[in-house]
Amino acid sequence: MIVVVSCKLYPNSPPVAENGVLDLSNWDFNNSGNIELNGEWYFIWMEDNIDLFTSDNEIMNWEIVTLPTSWREINKPEIGYCWLKLKVILPPLMGLGIYLADSYSAGMVYVNGEQILQSGEPGNTRELTIPKGIPILNYIPNSEIIDISWKISNFHGRDGGPKEVLEIGLITKLNNNMQQNAIIDAIILGIL
Repeated sequence: MIVVVSCKLYPNSPPVAENGVLDLSNWDFNNSGNIELNGEWYFIWMEDNIDLFTSDNEIMNWEIVTLPTSWREINKPEIGYCWLKLKVILPPLMGLGIYLADSYSAGMVYVNGEQILQSGEPGNTRELTIPKGIPILNYIPNSEIIDISWKISNFHGRDGGPKEVLEIGLITKLNNNMQQNAIIDAIILGIL
């Protein structure tokens, strides 16, 4: 039997988002690696309009939730959809990417108002939602401040919500991790 263990070692605790802001300006992506976007995100439930993903959208009526979580853990129904928002302050570094792990929900991610990731078809009803559980990654704009808006839609699974968080890092390291995870999954499936 093969047992694979994955762990991340950090000299210091990685920063987490507070009140919808994650300050990574002092994070060393070369030496400390990728970082999961854990912590307090702005959250709005079952509302959808074009203004929700723009970076200058007001967040006065939004709640704060701590990711990762499931909708059940924040007293929401298992099915539905939401928007999440987070401002990230980055060091002046080129070649960063954002990664969305495989999920049982559908989702799309906007950075600075531009859609850069989509997994499945996130809709507002069961008929309009198509979940697709594949990991995806893309470059993020070279900017020291980015606004992330993330729509998650779940009408097919038992427990929706952002149980896996987005991850930011050097695109090469994110891609290597994604390929390693695919190999591990293939090995595990081969054992079963």
